[in-house]
Amino acid sequence: MIMAEPSFFSVFFDQRHLLEDEFAAEIDAKQRQYLDTFVEVVEDAMDAGAIPAGDPRDVAQPVLGMTSLPYKWCREGRDDPTR
Repeated sequence: MIMAEPSFFSVFFDQRHLLEDEFAAEIDAKQRQYLDTFVEVVEDAMDAGAIPAGDPRDVAQPVLGMTSLPYKWCREGRDDPTR
């Protein structure tokens, strides 16, 4: 999805300050929901013993960054998104 619509992720992560307050607030709420979902998944993985125990939010943040930021560096023709 990120490679299919990189401009969406650019607005979501980088250009909220350019949006009207109403739309920025909507994006902020979605970003919080997105992070909360990642935190829940990390908590479940910790509870199952799949990953070491720790602060789920501290673990979720870098995972979120690794999975959400390819729009900044991945380029069609240079990078293979299926790899």
